[in-house]
Amino acid sequence: MKIKLEKRAKVAFTEMFTKAVIMARKTKDAAILNNVYLMAASQKEQIHIISSTRDEYLHQCLDLNRFNDEFTIEEDGSCVMPVEFDILAKKFGGKSIKIEASEDTKVKISSGSSKIDLICMKAADYPLRKLSQPDLRVKIDTEVFKNMINRAAFSASDNDTRPVLKGVQFAAINNELSVIGTDSYRVSMITCEFDTKQIDKDLNIVLPAALIREACKKYLNSDQIELQISSNDNKVTIFTGNTVYQVTLLVDNFPEVKKLVPNEFNQIFRIGRDDLINAIELLNPLINEASNYSKGTIKIVFKKSSTLISTPSTELGSGSIKLESSVVEGVLEEDIEVWLSAKYLLDILKLGLHSRHATIKFIDSLKPVVLDEEPYNQSKFIVLPVRKR
Repeated sequence: MKIKLEKRAKVAFTEMFTKAVIMARKTKDAAILNNVYLMAASQKEQIHIISSTRDEYLHQCLDLNRFNDEFTIEEDGSCVMPVEFDILAKKFGGKSIKIEASEDTKVKISSGSSKIDLICMKAADYPLRKLSQPDLRVKIDTEVFKNMINRAAFSASDNDTRPVLKGVQFAAINNELSVIGTDSYRVSMITCEFDTKQIDKDLNIVLPAALIREACKKYLNSDQIELQISSNDNKVTIFTGNTVYQVTLLVDNFPEVKKLVPNEFNQIFRIGRDDLINAIELLNPLINEASNYSKGTIKIVFKKSSTLISTPSTELGSGSIKLESSVVEGVLEEDIEVWLSAKYLLDILKLGLHSRHATIKFIDSLKPVVLDEEPYNQSKFIVLPVRKR
């Protein structure tokens, strides 16, 4: 394999290689997967950059047609490139960079007067994947997908006790698209209208939350993506621009969270989202100094025209902040007091809710608290109160 990259092609190649390195550095499954696979194909005028782990697969394609004469394939072939090349490529000062895999385990890199020889693993030993025939194809706007994933995935569990809760449910049923994350103590449920006529059957899969959240940030960069789901190997493959990203699905049954959402409430309050965030962050040093079961919790008392945020008593002291609020629905005959996890509430306010005001719905102080935003029904966030002893 012999390739030469100049100017914009060099920049594009190194950017793709950096993304591949991020994935390659994560794997602990096999030594060869700590490298990046490169393949040059002059007939298609493309170079392929591949990396993978046990659960993920990333295939990027650099097309020569985009760069005129800035990218040349002098000889077809493949090699397994060490991740250290990422640093070398950025340090080379020349205007161009040339990569030559003249022998099976040696790669020569040159730029200007600089030359480096690398010892590599055999390209034939790299475990390339063959994509399975999909059972279902779904096209969706990339920003819609990323927005829904990011607003739900933070509620997923990071505990191995129930592996399925480390994922988010992604479903398209009855002209509605929904993404749900939960760790049993809180729930994020994001929905939007979706024309399910474009797919042959209902879609209901569980994506690994941490991996798909990272993929949204690093790999999905086109206006529209296509998801291809294969039941044969329990994988979803996402096609986005010049990139193919594949991840293994979680196969356990996701809890039927929608049935847990109350439909009727005794009181509904509206409070400024930023005001509530600022109050909790101001009290956080005291909140985190509390001992035993009170650590990390805040007390919220809802009144007719105000809300009082306060902390447990700690060695540092205690604090309270009064905020303006209003009763949207229900007759408030007496104050409502509820204890909540400050972290969970902050996550919802900062990562989930996007509106200026937060709407907080109660049945009573011991039942799940529901937060949503205007317009209603596009998102719901549920958090369980902390029972005080």
